[in-house]
Amino acid sequence: MNLLYQVFADIDIFWVISIAVAILILDVFVLGTTALLLVSAALFIFAVLTLFIHDPVMLTWSVPAILVLVFAIQRALINVSVSQKLPYQEKRIGTFKAVVQLAEDPESSSNYFYSYKDDKQAGSEERKPNQKRYKALLPDGRFYLLDQDPKLYESQRIKISISTNETVRIINYYD
Repeated sequence: MNLLYQVFADIDIFWVISIAVAILILDVFVLGTTALLLVSAALFIFAVLTLFIHDPVMLTWSVPAILVLVFAIQRALINVSVSQKLPYQEKRIGTFKAVVQLAEDPESSSNYFYSYKDDKQAGSEERKPNQKRYKALLPDGRFYLLDQDPKLYESQRIKISISTNETVRIINYYD
């Protein structure tokens, strides 16, 4: 351990700064990422600390502390800078105008891949062939499956109400 302490105590500040700049240039300009930005920032902080701390033991153990500190600061900055919510985090509540579209039958491909069920009669619940499912397509691209309703047809405009648990109820039909 004393050898490691002595290595960190004898490191030249200008070499540390040169390595930090080289990593920064390599990361941003050559690789095009910011993956090594954490290491580069930690090296800059280490170079500044070597000006103030002369104890080799404290200098050596400051390296993992600096890495953890820079990582925590980086995560905090990313959380502050990203203010847009992801689509699954954003819940829609209220009334919206939508267009009715025919929803793809989830079992349409199962007839091709699992046709052996017809021979063995393994399927206990069969759907009626005329039964269609519709979905309401909002202007922003989101869609919601609608309940069975004989008044619905494709490309019909409707007004829907979305509740807090994201269930949809049709309020008004437009022709």
